[in-house]
Amino acid sequence: MDVQKLFKRFNRKYFGGRLPTYRVTQSDLYGSMGVCRKKQREIHLSAGLQNSAARTTLLHEMAHAATSPRHGPAWQKEIRRLIRLGAPLKRELDAYLKTTGHLGDLISDASAAGFHFADRQRWPEVRQHIGYKNGLLDKNGNAESARSQKDLQRIKLAFLSGVKETEYIKKQRAQRLAIRGSGSSETK
Repeated sequence: MDVQKLFKRFNRKYFGGRLPTYRVTQSDLYGSMGVCRKKQREIHLSAGLQNSAARTTLLHEMAHAATSPRHGPAWQKEIRRLIRLGAPLKRELDAYLKTTGHLGDLISDASAAGFHFADRQRWPEVRQHIGYKNGLLDKNGNAESARSQKDLQRIKLAFLSGVKETEYIKKQRAQRLAIRGSGSSETK
């Protein structure tokens, strides 16, 4: 499989040719399935990846190239956009959303935006803020999908019960900052 040609094809099909040219290679240099080195304009895929796994990982890394090295709101929104265009990333997004860090990221985001927890009157405003920013709501304010609806319910429960940032969430934030500082992202 020529991953460089695949990058060009995906760039045209899913990104309208907007991504700059990246050098795409397959090697085990980084010990992960994929790495996007945005500053160097390089994407490295594991040498062992074949067919659908290589395609999925390349699209995952291209989403990082289009957004940021983190799996935060911008990346998630980009993945959802790619899925709507037919990219085979639904399982990728579902696997990410099942991690505890996802809920923690959203709760941290609401907290950073100045929302105070356990304030029932503010929940609609929080729902709108988190929902639109993370691509969970459509233009009419409805959940984008059944998965988005479940995520919003989990966030609502956490918000209304007064859940605050845990040590786990703080650790996740420190790891994201370390990754951001290195200018690369890794797919685990």
